[in-house]
Amino acid sequence: MEIYFSIKDPVGNELANASQNRSINANETDDFRTNIPINKTLNGTMTLSVSYNSQIYSSSVLEPIDLTSVTGAAILGGI
Repeated sequence: MEIYFSIKDPVGNELANASQNRSINANETDDFRTNIPINKTLNGTMTLSVSYNSQIYSSSVLEPIDLTSVTGAAILGGI
């Protein structure tokens, strides 16, 4: 499975990104984590975009994130 993370500004411009290739067996679940390097000057409400693509299924998720403080996000819950 290929997973692509990006942080976008309110207009939709991509400001930072990271990608991963992971293996997961059919009918199993797993947790994935990544660090997205960002410019320290980024501030305010942005959008975290996550796209994933396997040989059978692909989708994406958008979540608002606030970069005014230390942040973490749990996404893809139940997908």
